[in-house]
Amino acid sequence: MTAALCACSHELPDPTRVAPVTPISGSAAESMLANGSSASYAVNHASRIVLSGLSRVNRSDATRPSLDLRIDALDRAGAPARTAGVFRIEVRTEADPALLNFDIPLLTPAAQAARFDTVLSQYVLRVEPQWTRAPALGASISVTVTLVTQADTTLTTSNTIRW
Repeated sequence: MTAALCACSHELPDPTRVAPVTPISGSAAESMLANGSSASYAVNHASRIVLSGLSRVNRSDATRPSLDLRIDALDRAGAPARTAGVFRIEVRTEADPALLNFDIPLLTPAAQAARFDTVLSQYVLRVEPQWTRAPALGASISVTVTLVTQADTTLTTSNTIRW
């Protein structure tokens, strides 16, 4: 019985293994959307995004701190949907610098798949803040996520995460 189960199982992609994104200066979203042919783009089916309460902080002595932002992309009926575009993330806290911006392109099917958690049907966007002075333990981190689609639609969500 065990052999039969093992033969059918395959390893699910782990979006938390994707290298974290570091802060940017200025917005690269417009240039990312302007490059490439429309045939290479993935299709956006989401009409709403939600920054999940399952988002978390990763702190360890072995690696730099990072935030795993879990995004629910939902269609008009509230069912999980695939999304495509450039995610613009703003991280605000009482650290130095107080505001960090990240752009994460999910423009192709491959980019979507790399950051999609198939078990929870969520996108996992790992960002690595580069603070010169980190927030105090338990401090509030305000996160705003905006998705800019190829059709120039914007979807926005916000939430607070505890450091």
